[in-house]
Parts: sequence; structure tokens; C-alpha cells
Amino acid sequence: MQTAPQDRDAPLTLGVDLGGTRLRLAAVDAHGAIRARAAAATPLGGEPGALTRVLREALAVLRPPGHLRGRAGVCLPGIRDAQGVLRRAVNLPRLEGVQVEQFFADALAMAVTVESDASAAAWAQWRASDPPAARFVYLTLGTGVGGGVVLDGRLVRHTNGGAGHFGFLIVDTTPAAPSRLTGLPGCLSEFASGAALESDDAHGLDRTAGALAVAIQQLVSLYVPEIIAIGGGVAERRPELVGLAAAALKHKPWPIVAPPRVVRAPLPGDDAGVIGAALLAV
Repeated sequence: MQTAPQDRDAPLTLGVDLGGTRLRLAAVDAHGAIRARAAAATPLGGEPGALTRVLREALAVLRPPGHLRGRAGVCLPGIRDAQGVLRRAVNLPRLEGVQVEQFFADALAMAVTVESDASAAAWAQWRASDPPAARFVYLTLGTGVGGGVVLDGRLVRHTNGGAGHFGFLIVDTTPAAPSRLTGLPGCLSEFASGAALESDDAHGLDRTAGALAVAIQQLVSLYVPEIIAIGGGVAERRPELVGLAAAALKHKPWPIVAPPRVVRAPLPGDDAGVIGAALLAV
């Protein structure tokens, strides 16, 4: 996808990825290639007035080698209601209660489509796969654990804009299951998030790989994917995790369906959100 021929006269779509600490903008072509980018720090808590100013400043800095089509795709974390109001966003609490599509449309002065950050990233990772699988699951390991699903060429949305909060899958039901990070004993984020992997010892990686294997087995029961791609900052810093998780899967029973192919996600996590948001806005 990233190496497709570039038509300098073709319109570009703006992608925006709003995280708790970093805001990224990119002009993206129809093949998913980033043609220009800009970034800035996210205002504390996503305060709307400050965020509007930062968005406009970043857009002014963007210098795409072509014209923007006047439509943007925005991705961000959190849970939206049926009216598009952000109801829960741990890292962007000052945006809670805001109708985010209208907010970004006003800030950017263009039509806007809003997606969850994990779903947008999953769409970009699926599009970048060679070839894209009919049934695809993306797991992103970062500050927390998220992900998205593409089935038969369609993005799955069934939890207020996202495919699911995979970090809360339970992978350990023992009395000693950890709960320090999330308060939910034994969930995947307690093993595979950035904070959970602060230790560099091999035992910690093996434990994380085992937890990923349990989560993958549950995802297979739900979605029957051909491919599960693992990405995000944690996976990029510790690429051996993908192979360790795939090896751990070989020791699991598969009574009904065959195990999927577990691969590294093709795109860097920092790019996947803006690319997916832009592609979904076209």
C-alpha cells in the first residue's frame, strides 16, 4: 500500500489521530500513503478551546503536495453514544460530553467522519496487508491493549464505534491474577500493556506471550480470523513477542477451528491511526 504509484493531481484526505498526549495529522492518498504530516502535543485532557487552536495550527503547518478534498477522518479513544457524544475517554476527560463530529468539523472547517482509534488502525493494517485477508483481527499493544476486526472487507462496529475492548479479555482466572493497572483481575492489559512490560526479563515476556495466546484463542472463537496482526508501540519495541505468542498458540487445543496465522502488523502504530481514519472518510 505504501509503495503504490502516487498521482500528484489526485485529491488527498486529511487524517487526524487524537491521543491523550499526541495529536497527529496527515494528508493521505487513495493508496494509504502519507504525503505530508504534522504533529503537536494534545492539550491537557483534550480541553476543547485549546484543542481547536492546536488543530488549526497543525493544519496550517501541513504542506501536502496536492489539494485536500475537504473531508477529514478523525480517530480518537473513548466511547461515544448513538448521537456521537463522547461519553467516556480516560485520557481526554475534558472532551467528554462533546459531540465530537461537529466539534472537529467546526475546528477543521470541513466534513468529518469519526472512528475509534483502534478501529481506524485496524482498517489501515488490513488495507496494508498483502493480500488483505477475508477475516482479519488487529491487536494493538500500547498504553493499553486495543484492537479491531475486519470481516469480509467490512469493519466490525459493535461497541459504540469499536469492535471491542480487547484489553479487558480475561486471560487469568487464578486467585493471584494481577489487577494493579486496571482494577480488573486477570485481564489482558495487566500482562500486555506498556506499563505491564516495564520489566525486561525473559520470564515477563513469556508470561505476556502466554496471556496473548489465551486472548487470541478467545478472539478466534468469536471471529474465526485467518490472520491476527499484532502491532502498537509495545510490539514494536519487543518484536519477539509476536513469535513467542505464535509459539504459545501451538500448545493450545483447537477443537473446532484451525489456529490463525499470527504476524507483525505491517504499519507502524504511529501511522496506522491517521491512515485508517483518512481511508475510512473517503
